[in-house]
Amino acid sequence: MKKLGTVYVKACYGRRGQQVMRVKKSSSGSYRYSYSILGDMVSKEVKNFSRLKKVMNKFFADKKVIVQRAIDLIRVKGSRRVDLRAELQRNGNDEIEIVAIPIRVGQSESPITTHGDAFQFDDYVKKLLPDYSDIQIKNLKQEINEFLINVYKKVESEYGKFGEIGIDFALDDKGKIWFIECNAQSAKVSIRKAYGSDVVKKIYLNPLQYAKILAQHRSSRQH
Repeated sequence: MKKLGTVYVKACYGRRGQQVMRVKKSSSGSYRYSYSILGDMVSKEVKNFSRLKKVMNKFFADKKVIVQRAIDLIRVKGSRRVDLRAELQRNGNDEIEIVAIPIRVGQSESPITTHGDAFQFDDYVKKLLPDYSDIQIKNLKQEINEFLINVYKKVESEYGKFGEIGIDFALDDKGKIWFIECNAQSAKVSIRKAYGSDVVKKIYLNPLQYAKILAQHRSSRQH
């Protein structure tokens, strides 16, 4: 915290952004912390690190936590942070498919975007990067797709095959991609907010079709 100035502290195991705290150190030595509880934001300040530790001990209890460098996220309307949740799944052909990439816009001053609005990537990315040409947007999307597939494959190389992973990442104002985290059990809230019924249908159908492949392979081995 002393080195980076602004960090995110999060429980190693948590859901819906309920165990995430943003902490910013001021030049005077005080610390401002903020977190969201089911969409309601809490933002307070303490005078020193000792008092901050007491707040964190109460907030996280005995949970193990990780500390991440704060990313200078793109913002809209000055105070609404923006990140992206890519929904990747294995489909009925056992192929990794990028089903959709909702862009999430958080509530005003909220440290997370989980309970904000969501928009389709192709419709909203130009608003985030208005100076980008169509070719630059196309190249960025290709870079994002490659990044997402690489993350998915790397997770599988460590833990074995996954039927689906929700990958959170962000863009800064220079178009640089920042990895945030992977979600093994995505609630699919953003994709339901941003996309129509065809995409929503696919996001629930793919896991069933992939499960069918696994069942067939298991049955053939038993015979």
